[in-house]
Amino acid sequence: MAIRSRTYYTVLGVSRQANKKELAAAYRETVARLQKRADTGDDVARNEIDFASKAYATLSNEMQRERYDDQLDAEEAATRREVSPDRSKIYMALIALLVVALALGWYQHVRARDARLAALALEEKLRVEEAEKNAAAREFLHKQEEKERALAEAKQASDDEAATQRLRSDSRVLDVEHNRQERTLQFQERQEALAAEFRKRQEARHARDEDFALRQRQQHELDAAQAKLHRLENN
Repeated sequence: MAIRSRTYYTVLGVSRQANKKELAAAYRETVARLQKRADTGDDVARNEIDFASKAYATLSNEMQRERYDDQLDAEEAATRREVSPDRSKIYMALIALLVVALALGWYQHVRARDARLAALALEEKLRVEEAEKNAAAREFLHKQEEKERALAEAKQASDDEAATQRLRSDSRVLDVEHNRQERTLQFQERQEALAAEFRKRQEARHARDEDFALRQRQQHELDAAQAKLHRLENN
């Protein structure tokens, strides 16, 4: 039952504690304000005057006013009972929201932990790859030193043409091998860069998908909780 928004008191513009003198003054003021409009044929103003007259007649009579006040009090009490929510239902709804919030917090914690572990694993992999590249570079420098020593020895043994020719042949072989290894390293580096970029895009896409799915679940759970609260409030 809804509380009346338009009562005898509101139409006259007085409080429920108004005395007879205040009621009479308010009634005369209300009628005077509406009479000009009623004289022009305004049906709404005429109805307002009739309602004000009925209100004044009721409120100026003590017995009728007492019955009218009792009726208003009963309506207000009934309305308060209807709109008063069940506290146990509110507590259950709050507990449900708290459980959902805790579950979401735990899920986010697990995701953050997994992300940290994945970052550590990636860092370790990069460290191993860097160590392998350094080892390959040291091997290459070692071969270069051997080549330089061989050339120095060849220069010192200039009197032995055959030995010099063999050293030159070995030098060409080393150059070819060096060029081949260099091209191989460059190719491997390009392949690793492409693979790393592909993995990065896959991880970014996976992260976006997970984030979108999380927001969808959160929104669904929030909508469900709000709908449940709304139903509880309506009940």
